[in-house]
Amino acid sequence: MRSCILGAGLLSLVLPGCGTKGVPTGTVAGVMLRIGGPPPGSPVPLPGEVTLTDVASGARFQASASTNGKFAVTVPIGTYRVTGQSPLVHIGDEEMVGVATDNVRVKRNRTSQANVYFSIK
Repeated sequence: MRSCILGAGLLSLVLPGCGTKGVPTGTVAGVMLRIGGPPPGSPVPLPGEVTLTDVASGARFQASASTNGKFAVTVPIGTYRVTGQSPLVHIGDEEMVGVATDNVRVKRNRTSQANVYFSIK
């Protein structure tokens, strides 16, 4: 299920299934991957939650990544920072935050790719 989070400062509002009716939208699709680690160091898909943050407004949209790491979410057009968290990757007791290498630009009626990487040693 998709939701969007609107907020400023200490107050945030989570709107489950937040609609984009009447707003031009595009889709962001990708895979969450753990990279690095012991040899051979092949990429490993990860389940978890992906967050897209609009760099202009700060609005956040969330989607779930399945067990094969794949996710897709429809959002208003704009430029987004893409991050993710997986219960399978930790730093101590905290879940590690993975990031896409670049911001993703979402265009009307188009699908943009953005993979989320968790780099481990």
